Amino acid sequence: MSPAVEVAASARLLRKSQPELPALAVLDQSMRGHHGRRIDSGGLATPPSPFALVVAEAFDGGMHLCNLTGLLQCRSHPRIPGMLMEIWWNEV
Repeated sequence: MSPAVEVAASARLLRKSQPELPALAVLDQSMRGHHGRRIDSGGLATPPSPFALVVAEAFDGGMHLCNLTGLLQCRSHPRIPGMLMEIWWNEV
């Protein structure tokens, strides 16, 4: 299993088993053993994937997760998802 898949799976399991745990703590625990090296997460860190939503909860205080997910699926204006992803990659 690749390090990215391992971290993402660990974060999702921990999020489900301990929903009261802050998202940043979930990420910290999921990253144990992987610190000090870059991990290419590919699409695992792109919303609305479950791992990306944990990352958003941990680092993006400006938007609620339901709003992020809803806007990414918005079909009323074709530029909204692209603009949101640009903000995501620049700020999160």
